[in-house]
Amino acid sequence: MFAFNEVLKARCQEHDKPYAVTPPQWGVLSLLIEHDGLTIGATRAFNEIMMRGFSENQQRDLIAKLQQIVINLGEIGPDTGDRFGLLPQFFQKT
Repeated sequence: MFAFNEVLKARCQEHDKPYAVTPPQWGVLSLLIEHDGLTIGATRAFNEIMMRGFSENQQRDLIAKLQQIVINLGEIGPDTGDRFGLLPQFFQKT
């Protein structure tokens, strides 16, 4: 499992990704492709359903609150919070 994890990490780095896909994530992505050729773009429909009934302002507000929760969780330890550095700049600690 360690070797597979290292290969995934190396491939993400080769493609200049700010994250590394984990073996469990790879498993989910593989299942999406194998079953009816679904891709990660299948999540767009999920997001549209999830956000139905929210105005654009409400959606932005919800996302900002969730991002703040991620930052708050970062105080628990090094493997929590925004460990991939994907949050907007203004959330980054200085």
